[in-house]
Amino acid sequence: MARKRKRRLKIGRVIIALAIVVVIVLAVIFAVKALSPDEGNPSSSTPSQSSTNSESNSSSQQVVTDDAYGAVQMSKDDIHQGDLILVNYDAHYVTDAPTDLVTVASQKIDQYSVKNNELQVREKIMEPFNRMMEDFANETGLTDVMVISAHRTVEYQQMLYDNDLERTGLTYSEEVAKPGESEHHTGLVMDLGIITADGSKFFDASGDHIWVNQNCYKYGFVVRYPESKKDITKIIHEPWHYRYVGPVHAAVMEEKGFCLEEYIDFLKDYPFEGEHLKTSVDGKEYEIYYVPAIADTVEVPIPKDKEYTISGNNVDGFIVTAEQ
Repeated sequence: MARKRKRRLKIGRVIIALAIVVVIVLAVIFAVKALSPDEGNPSSSTPSQSSTNSESNSSSQQVVTDDAYGAVQMSKDDIHQGDLILVNYDAHYVTDAPTDLVTVASQKIDQYSVKNNELQVREKIMEPFNRMMEDFANETGLTDVMVISAHRTVEYQQMLYDNDLERTGLTYSEEVAKPGESEHHTGLVMDLGIITADGSKFFDASGDHIWVNQNCYKYGFVVRYPESKKDITKIIHEPWHYRYVGPVHAAVMEEKGFCLEEYIDFLKDYPFEGEHLKTSVDGKEYEIYYVPAIADTVEVPIPKDKEYTISGNNVDGFIVTAEQ
């Protein structure tokens, strides 16, 4: 009897030991599984695409540069500032009025006139506009051009829009842009007229006046709404409406036959990480490239020790223009 008791006690101890080993092995297996990614479980701790995008949008967007380039930090909101901002039916002007507005009358030269003393534009466009008007007068002998419209507030644009609806009886204006959709908000635009014996009329680029349309790109201006592009711009032909984009970009737009909508899309084919657009203006070489604005803060690559400008496109990124 004592021997049987001892044998049972020994067997019981073995069973207990084996049970302990099994528990330890199972604990190790569960621990390893907990540390491994759960590929089949949609509630896994692996970040989803939406959460990854959210984290990216609130972080700083960095671009790898080499020794020839540094970087400047820009806010995503800065895409709404600059000479190349696109303003149209799909890309509204969303910033405050420019802070560097001056009256045309205070800066003008004798070779043209201005409708009134209140018309304002951004100061930077007055010098190239004056040169253009002086050269036009020297080439043609004409001094009958008048600046008839320039910067407009959103409130003033609303009044013009409402007045046009009242005049035509339509529910949508075919001639006046809606408030927020007008380039006049930028301060980079001038509408021209011609002084006549009966008063004044819109500039139609006929006769000798066509010189302005043919040469304005040399001074940084483009005819914003050509007849051939109205399906893209959604605006009727306006040979009197001149938009400043700078001489480098105006030259490329002239060469390619682009309106501004086409040009903004075209530049996206030249990202910083890829081939840069190269052009030559007035004997100087330039490179142009696009930097998308994905995050809230964007590090925009800029060349070291070279002149450059950065402009938002008012859509989705920045355009850098640099001397080579």
